Amino acid sequence: MTEESCAYANPEPEIIASYKVNPEDFKVFEEISFAPDGEGEHLLLLIEKTGLTTQEAQKRLSDFFQRPAVDVSFSGMKDKQAVTQQWFSIRLPGNTDKTVADIAALNSDLLSVLEVKRNSRKLKRGSHRQNRFQIRLRELSGNPEYLLDRLETIAVQGVPNYFGAQRFGRDKYNLERARRMLAGELKVKQHYQRGLYYSAARAWLFNRVLSERVQLGNWNQFLAGDVMQLDGTDASFKAQADDPEINQRLESMDIHPTGPLWGSSKSGSQGQTAELELRVAAAEKSLCAGLEAAGLNSQRRALRSPVRDLQHHIVDSETLELEFTLNKGAYATVVLRELVKLRALASEQANEQDSSGQDSVAAEEEGTAGYDQAGHEASNQKDLEKIAF
Repeated sequence: MTEESCAYANPEPEIIASYKVNPEDFKVFEEISFAPDGEGEHLLLLIEKTGLTTQEAQKRLSDFFQRPAVDVSFSGMKDKQAVTQQWFSIRLPGNTDKTVADIAALNSDLLSVLEVKRNSRKLKRGSHRQNRFQIRLRELSGNPEYLLDRLETIAVQGVPNYFGAQRFGRDKYNLERARRMLAGELKVKQHYQRGLYYSAARAWLFNRVLSERVQLGNWNQFLAGDVMQLDGTDASFKAQADDPEINQRLESMDIHPTGPLWGSSKSGSQGQTAELELRVAAAEKSLCAGLEAAGLNSQRRALRSPVRDLQHHIVDSETLELEFTLNKGAYATVVLRELVKLRALASEQANEQDSSGQDSVAAEEEGTAGYDQAGHEASNQKDLEKIAF
Protein backbone atom coordinates (compact mmCIF):
# COMPACT_ATOMS: atom_id res chain seq x y z
CA MET A 1 0.00 0.00 0.00
CA THR A 2 1.47 3.32 -1.06
CA GLU A 3 1.29 6.48 0.99
CA GLU A 4 -1.45 7.99 -1.21
CA SER A 5 -3.94 5.21 -0.43
CA CYS A 6 -3.13 4.87 3.27
CA ALA A 7 -5.61 5.96 5.93
CA TYR A 8 -5.22 9.43 7.47
CA ALA A 9 -4.83 9.92 11.20
CA ASN A 10 -6.78 13.19 10.86
CA PRO A 11 -9.52 14.33 8.48
CA GLU A 12 -8.15 14.32 4.93
CA PRO A 13 -6.65 17.75 4.12
CA GLU A 14 -8.53 20.10 1.81
CA ILE A 15 -5.85 22.72 1.16
CA ILE A 16 -3.54 21.98 -1.78
CA ALA A 17 0.10 23.10 -1.88
CA SER A 18 3.23 22.89 -4.04
CA TYR A 19 6.60 21.84 -2.64
CA LYS A 20 10.13 21.58 -4.03
CA VAL A 21 9.39 24.33 -6.53
CA ASN A 22 13.06 25.24 -6.04
CA PRO A 23 15.77 23.14 -4.35
CA GLU A 24 15.94 25.79 -1.60
CA ASP A 25 12.31 25.00 -0.72
CA PHE A 26 13.37 21.67 0.76
CA LYS A 27 16.38 21.55 3.06
CA VAL A 28 17.61 18.52 5.00
CA PHE A 29 20.24 18.55 7.75
CA GLU A 30 21.62 15.17 8.83
CA GLU A 31 22.67 14.82 12.46
CA ILE A 32 25.03 11.94 13.24
CA SER A 33 24.81 10.04 16.52
CA PHE A 34 28.45 10.38 17.61
CA ALA A 35 31.25 12.93 17.89
CA PRO A 36 34.30 12.34 15.63
CA ASP A 37 37.29 11.32 17.77
CA GLY A 38 39.77 13.51 15.86
CA GLU A 39 42.19 10.79 14.81
CA GLY A 40 42.45 7.73 12.60
CA GLU A 41 42.61 6.87 8.92
CA HIS A 42 39.10 8.03 8.07
CA LEU A 43 38.39 11.61 7.03
CA LEU A 44 34.86 12.81 7.85
CA LEU A 45 33.43 15.52 5.62
CA LEU A 46 30.18 17.38 6.19
CA ILE A 47 29.06 18.44 2.74
CA GLU A 48 26.18 20.48 1.38
CA LYS A 49 24.88 19.41 -1.98
CA THR A 50 22.24 20.80 -4.34
CA GLY A 51 20.78 18.91 -7.26
CA LEU A 52 23.01 15.86 -6.72
CA THR A 53 22.13 12.34 -5.66
CA THR A 54 24.08 10.89 -2.77
CA GLN A 55 25.76 8.47 -5.19
CA GLU A 56 26.80 11.36 -7.44
CA ALA A 57 28.37 13.12 -4.47
CA GLN A 58 30.07 9.86 -3.50
CA LYS A 59 31.51 9.59 -7.04
CA ARG A 60 32.92 13.12 -6.85
CA LEU A 61 34.63 12.34 -3.56
CA SER A 62 35.92 9.02 -4.87
CA ASP A 63 37.45 10.73 -7.91
CA PHE A 64 38.92 13.62 -5.92
CA PHE A 65 40.62 11.45 -3.30
CA GLN A 66 41.42 8.71 -5.83
CA ARG A 67 39.86 6.07 -3.63
CA PRO A 68 37.48 3.25 -4.68
CA ALA A 69 33.79 3.80 -3.94
CA VAL A 70 33.94 1.17 -1.18
CA ASP A 71 36.23 3.53 0.76
CA VAL A 72 33.75 6.43 0.51
CA SER A 73 30.93 5.84 3.00
CA PHE A 74 27.79 7.67 4.08
CA SER A 75 25.09 7.14 6.67
CA GLY A 76 21.89 7.89 4.77
CA MET A 77 20.89 8.86 1.25
CA LYS A 78 19.53 12.34 0.73
CA ASP A 79 17.22 14.01 -1.76
CA LYS A 80 18.40 15.24 -5.13
CA GLN A 81 15.76 17.93 -5.60
CA ALA A 82 16.78 19.72 -2.40
CA VAL A 83 19.58 21.41 -0.50
CA THR A 84 20.95 18.77 1.86
CA GLN A 85 23.77 18.48 4.37
CA GLN A 86 25.20 15.07 5.15
CA TRP A 87 28.38 13.36 6.34
CA PHE A 88 30.76 11.21 4.29
CA SER A 89 33.83 9.30 5.39
CA ILE A 90 36.83 8.61 3.17
CA ARG A 91 39.35 5.93 4.10
CA LEU A 92 42.84 7.35 3.66
CA PRO A 93 45.36 4.83 4.99
CA GLY A 94 48.80 6.22 5.83
CA ASN A 95 49.73 9.83 5.38
CA THR A 96 47.89 11.94 2.84
CA ASP A 97 49.04 15.03 1.08
CA LYS A 98 45.51 16.42 1.02
CA THR A 99 45.20 19.51 3.21
CA VAL A 100 42.09 21.45 4.16
CA ALA A 101 43.06 23.98 1.53
CA ASP A 102 43.28 21.22 -1.08
CA ILE A 103 39.89 19.86 -0.07
CA ALA A 104 38.39 23.29 -0.70
CA ALA A 105 38.97 22.57 -4.39
CA LEU A 106 35.93 20.28 -4.18
CA ASN A 107 33.65 23.28 -3.74
CA SER A 108 31.30 24.14 -6.59
CA ASP A 109 27.76 25.38 -7.14
CA LEU A 110 26.51 21.82 -6.52
CA LEU A 111 28.73 20.67 -3.66
CA SER A 112 30.62 22.39 -0.86
CA VAL A 113 32.63 21.11 2.13
CA LEU A 114 31.46 22.59 5.45
CA GLU A 115 33.50 20.62 8.00
CA VAL A 116 36.52 18.29 7.98
CA LYS A 117 37.19 15.87 10.88
CA ARG A 118 39.32 12.78 11.50
CA ASN A 119 37.83 9.55 12.88
CA SER A 120 39.13 6.08 13.69
CA ARG A 121 36.13 4.33 12.11
CA LYS A 122 34.27 4.56 8.84
CA LEU A 123 30.78 6.01 8.68
CA LYS A 124 28.29 3.15 8.68
CA ARG A 125 24.86 3.12 7.08
CA GLY A 126 22.17 4.31 9.47
CA SER A 127 24.62 5.88 11.92
CA HIS A 128 22.83 9.22 11.85
CA ARG A 129 20.39 9.98 14.65
CA GLN A 130 17.83 12.20 12.96
CA ASN A 131 17.16 14.62 10.13
CA ARG A 132 16.07 18.23 10.48
CA PHE A 133 13.90 19.68 7.73
CA GLN A 134 13.18 23.22 6.53
CA ILE A 135 10.35 23.19 4.01
CA ARG A 136 8.58 25.94 2.11
CA LEU A 137 5.04 25.21 0.87
CA ARG A 138 3.91 27.46 -1.98
CA GLU A 139 0.73 28.25 -3.89
CA LEU A 140 -1.57 27.27 -1.03
CA SER A 141 -5.16 26.96 -2.20
CA GLY A 142 -6.50 28.22 1.15
CA ASN A 143 -5.58 30.53 4.00
CA PRO A 144 -2.56 29.09 5.87
CA GLU A 145 -4.20 30.24 9.13
CA TYR A 146 -6.57 27.31 8.67
CA LEU A 147 -3.63 24.92 9.10
CA LEU A 148 -2.55 26.06 12.55
CA ASP A 149 -4.84 23.73 14.52
CA ARG A 150 -3.66 20.78 12.45
CA LEU A 151 -0.03 21.73 13.05
CA GLU A 152 -0.67 21.73 16.79
CA THR A 153 -2.27 18.28 16.57
CA ILE A 154 0.70 16.92 14.61
CA ALA A 155 3.14 18.34 17.15
CA VAL A 156 1.28 16.62 19.99
CA GLN A 157 0.40 13.21 18.51
CA GLY A 158 2.96 12.75 15.72
CA VAL A 159 1.98 11.07 12.45
CA PRO A 160 1.64 7.47 11.23
CA ASN A 161 5.13 6.30 10.29
CA TYR A 162 4.26 5.23 6.74
CA PHE A 163 6.89 4.55 4.15
CA GLY A 164 6.55 7.32 1.56
CA ALA A 165 5.36 6.61 -1.96
CA GLN A 166 8.92 7.20 -3.18
CA ARG A 167 9.98 3.94 -1.52
CA PHE A 168 8.01 2.06 -4.18
CA GLY A 169 9.42 3.88 -7.20
CA ARG A 170 7.60 5.77 -9.90
CA ASP A 171 4.26 4.09 -10.65
CA LYS A 172 5.22 1.45 -8.04
CA TYR A 173 8.08 0.28 -10.29
CA ASN A 174 10.17 -1.10 -7.42
CA LEU A 175 7.20 -2.95 -5.95
CA GLU A 176 6.22 -4.58 -9.23
CA ARG A 177 9.82 -5.66 -9.79
CA ALA A 178 9.88 -7.03 -6.26
CA ARG A 179 6.80 -9.14 -6.96
CA ARG A 180 8.39 -10.61 -10.08
CA MET A 181 11.75 -11.17 -8.39
CA LEU A 182 10.24 -12.90 -5.36
CA ALA A 183 8.04 -15.04 -7.61
CA GLY A 184 11.14 -16.28 -9.46
CA GLU A 185 10.21 -14.52 -12.69
CA LEU A 186 13.00 -11.96 -12.67
CA LYS A 187 16.73 -12.32 -12.05
CA VAL A 188 18.33 -9.26 -10.46
CA LYS A 189 22.12 -9.33 -10.49
CA GLN A 190 22.92 -6.02 -8.83
CA HIS A 191 22.98 -6.15 -5.03
CA TYR A 192 21.75 -2.57 -4.69
CA GLN A 193 18.73 -3.23 -6.89
CA ARG A 194 17.84 -6.36 -4.95
CA GLY A 195 18.00 -4.35 -1.75
CA LEU A 196 15.62 -1.77 -3.21
CA TYR A 197 13.11 -4.41 -4.20
CA TYR A 198 13.21 -6.26 -0.88
CA SER A 199 12.71 -2.94 0.86
CA ALA A 200 9.76 -2.00 -1.34
CA ALA A 201 8.03 -5.33 -0.67
CA ARG A 202 8.46 -5.07 3.11
CA ALA A 203 7.39 -1.42 3.10
CA TRP A 204 4.20 -2.33 1.21
CA LEU A 205 3.23 -4.91 3.83
CA PHE A 206 4.12 -2.59 6.71
CA ASN A 207 1.97 0.22 5.28
CA ARG A 208 -0.99 -2.13 4.96
CA VAL A 209 -0.72 -3.13 8.62
CA LEU A 210 -0.30 0.47 9.75
CA SER A 211 -3.19 1.74 7.62
CA GLU A 212 -5.51 -0.82 9.18
CA ARG A 213 -4.45 0.22 12.67
CA VAL A 214 -5.01 3.87 11.77
CA GLN A 215 -8.53 2.98 10.62
CA LEU A 216 -9.10 1.14 13.89
CA GLY A 217 -7.76 4.11 15.85
CA ASN A 218 -5.04 2.17 17.71
CA TRP A 219 -1.92 3.07 15.71
CA ASN A 220 -0.63 5.10 18.65
CA GLN A 221 -2.17 3.01 21.43
CA PHE A 222 -1.49 -0.30 23.13
CA LEU A 223 -3.00 -3.38 21.52
CA ALA A 224 -2.73 -6.74 23.23
CA GLY A 225 0.33 -8.55 21.87
CA ASP A 226 2.18 -5.40 20.81
CA VAL A 227 5.94 -5.18 20.49
CA MET A 228 7.06 -1.72 21.63
CA GLN A 229 10.10 0.17 20.37
CA LEU A 230 12.10 2.69 22.35
CA ASP A 231 11.93 6.06 20.63
CA GLY A 232 14.81 6.76 18.26
CA THR A 233 16.34 3.28 18.63
CA ASP A 234 15.99 -0.25 17.28
CA ALA A 235 15.51 -1.65 20.79
CA SER A 236 12.15 -3.32 21.34
CA PHE A 237 10.28 -5.35 23.94
CA LYS A 238 7.00 -7.21 24.32
CA ALA A 239 4.52 -5.07 26.19
CA GLN A 240 2.44 -6.51 28.98
CA ALA A 241 -1.20 -5.53 29.36
CA ASP A 242 -0.85 -5.20 33.13
CA ASP A 243 2.12 -2.82 32.94
CA PRO A 244 0.83 0.43 34.53
CA GLU A 245 3.50 2.53 32.79
CA ILE A 246 2.75 1.54 29.20
CA ASN A 247 0.10 4.18 28.53
CA GLN A 248 2.14 6.88 30.22
CA ARG A 249 5.22 6.01 28.16
CA LEU A 250 3.12 5.97 24.99
CA GLU A 251 1.69 9.39 25.78
CA SER A 252 5.15 10.86 26.38
CA MET A 253 6.41 9.23 23.13
CA ASP A 254 9.08 7.34 25.00
CA ILE A 255 7.90 4.19 23.23
CA HIS A 256 5.85 3.35 20.13
CA PRO A 257 3.86 0.33 18.92
CA THR A 258 5.53 -1.45 16.02
CA GLY A 259 4.60 -3.21 12.81
CA PRO A 260 6.37 -5.99 10.91
CA LEU A 261 9.12 -5.79 8.31
CA TRP A 262 8.44 -9.25 6.91
CA GLY A 263 11.06 -11.97 6.91
CA SER A 264 11.75 -15.62 7.62
CA SER A 265 11.79 -15.46 11.41
CA LYS A 266 8.87 -14.82 13.75
CA SER A 267 7.86 -11.17 14.00
CA GLY A 268 7.52 -11.25 17.79
CA SER A 269 3.94 -9.99 18.03
CA GLN A 270 1.24 -12.00 19.78
CA GLY A 271 -2.48 -11.95 20.51
CA GLN A 272 -4.60 -9.33 18.77
CA THR A 273 -1.58 -7.71 17.14
CA ALA A 274 -0.41 -10.97 15.58
CA GLU A 275 -3.96 -11.75 14.39
CA LEU A 276 -4.20 -8.38 12.64
CA GLU A 277 -0.77 -8.74 11.02
CA LEU A 278 -1.46 -12.28 9.81
CA ARG A 279 -4.82 -11.18 8.41
CA VAL A 280 -3.07 -8.50 6.34
CA ALA A 281 -0.38 -10.98 5.28
CA ALA A 282 -3.01 -13.44 4.08
CA ALA A 283 -3.93 -10.98 1.33
CA GLU A 284 -0.29 -10.97 0.13
CA LYS A 285 0.66 -14.63 0.43
CA SER A 286 3.09 -14.72 -2.50
CA LEU A 287 4.90 -11.59 -1.37
CA CYS A 288 5.29 -12.90 2.18
CA ALA A 289 6.39 -16.32 0.97
CA GLY A 290 9.01 -14.78 -1.28
CA LEU A 291 10.45 -12.67 1.53
CA GLU A 292 10.54 -15.68 3.83
CA ALA A 293 12.31 -17.79 1.19
CA ALA A 294 14.87 -15.02 0.66
CA GLY A 295 16.02 -15.56 4.24
CA LEU A 296 15.56 -11.96 5.36
CA ASN A 297 15.52 -11.34 9.10
CA SER A 298 12.14 -10.23 10.41
CA GLN A 299 12.33 -6.77 11.98
CA ARG A 300 9.98 -4.24 13.57
CA ARG A 301 9.40 -0.59 12.71
CA ALA A 302 7.65 2.02 14.86
CA LEU A 303 4.05 2.72 13.81
CA ARG A 304 4.33 6.33 14.98
CA SER A 305 6.70 9.10 13.98
CA PRO A 306 7.19 11.95 16.48
CA VAL A 307 7.42 15.39 14.86
CA ARG A 308 9.71 17.37 17.14
CA ASP A 309 10.57 21.05 17.33
CA LEU A 310 7.77 21.86 14.90
CA GLN A 311 7.78 25.55 13.97
CA HIS A 312 5.94 27.49 11.31
CA HIS A 313 6.08 30.89 9.67
CA ILE A 314 3.31 32.30 7.48
CA VAL A 315 5.17 34.23 4.78
CA ASP A 316 2.06 35.43 2.95
CA SER A 317 -1.44 34.21 2.05
CA GLU A 318 -0.01 31.52 -0.26
CA THR A 319 3.25 30.54 1.42
CA LEU A 320 4.00 28.60 4.62
CA GLU A 321 7.44 27.71 5.97
CA LEU A 322 7.91 24.71 8.27
CA GLU A 323 10.79 23.39 10.33
CA PHE A 324 10.80 20.09 12.22
CA THR A 325 12.97 17.13 13.19
CA LEU A 326 12.29 13.46 12.46
CA ASN A 327 13.95 10.25 13.58
CA LYS A 328 16.00 8.55 10.87
CA GLY A 329 13.79 6.52 8.57
CA ALA A 330 10.78 8.84 8.83
CA TYR A 331 9.49 10.67 5.77
CA ALA A 332 8.86 14.40 5.61
CA THR A 333 6.22 13.88 2.93
CA VAL A 334 4.26 11.70 5.37
CA VAL A 335 4.16 14.66 7.75
CA LEU A 336 3.08 16.99 4.95
CA ARG A 337 0.28 14.66 3.77
CA GLU A 338 -1.47 15.05 7.15
CA LEU A 339 -1.39 18.83 6.63
CA VAL A 340 -2.00 19.50 2.93
CA LYS A 341 -2.51 17.75 -0.39
CA LEU A 342 0.74 18.00 -2.31
CA ARG A 343 0.78 18.77 -6.02
CA ALA A 344 2.86 16.43 -8.15
CA LEU A 345 6.44 17.55 -8.65
CA ALA A 346 7.10 19.15 -12.02
CA SER A 347 10.55 17.57 -12.05
CA GLU A 348 9.37 14.05 -11.18
CA GLN A 349 11.61 11.47 -12.84
CA ALA A 350 11.98 7.72 -12.71
CA ASN A 351 15.05 8.07 -10.51
CA GLU A 352 13.60 10.79 -8.30
CA GLN A 353 14.79 10.57 -4.70
CA ASP A 354 12.68 10.59 -1.60
CA SER A 355 12.20 13.14 1.14
CA SER A 356 13.57 11.19 4.06
CA GLY A 357 17.19 11.03 3.10
CA GLN A 358 16.79 7.96 0.87
CA ASP A 359 17.04 7.31 -2.84
CA SER A 360 14.07 5.71 -4.54
CA VAL A 361 15.81 4.60 -7.72
CA ALA A 362 13.60 2.90 -10.27
CA ALA A 363 16.43 1.77 -12.56
CA GLU A 364 16.57 -1.06 -15.07
CA GLU A 365 18.51 -4.16 -14.13
CA GLU A 366 19.84 -7.06 -16.16
CA GLY A 367 18.14 -10.40 -16.34
CA THR A 368 14.64 -11.61 -17.02
CA ALA A 369 13.11 -14.82 -15.74
CA GLY A 370 14.17 -17.89 -13.83
CA TYR A 371 15.63 -16.31 -10.67
CA ASP A 372 16.76 -19.12 -8.39
CA GLN A 373 16.94 -17.82 -4.81
CA ALA A 374 18.84 -20.84 -3.52
CA GLY A 375 22.28 -19.82 -2.32
CA HIS A 376 21.34 -16.15 -2.07
CA GLU A 377 19.96 -16.14 1.47
CA ALA A 378 23.24 -15.17 3.12
CA SER A 379 23.72 -12.14 0.88
CA ASN A 380 20.09 -11.01 0.72
CA GLN A 381 20.12 -9.50 4.21
CA LYS A 382 23.28 -7.55 3.31
CA ASP A 383 21.60 -6.32 0.13
CA LEU A 384 18.70 -4.99 2.18
CA GLU A 385 21.01 -3.31 4.68
CA LYS A 386 22.54 -1.25 1.87
CA ILE A 387 19.29 0.75 1.79
CA ALA A 388 19.73 3.08 4.74
CA PHE A 389 16.58 4.66 6.14
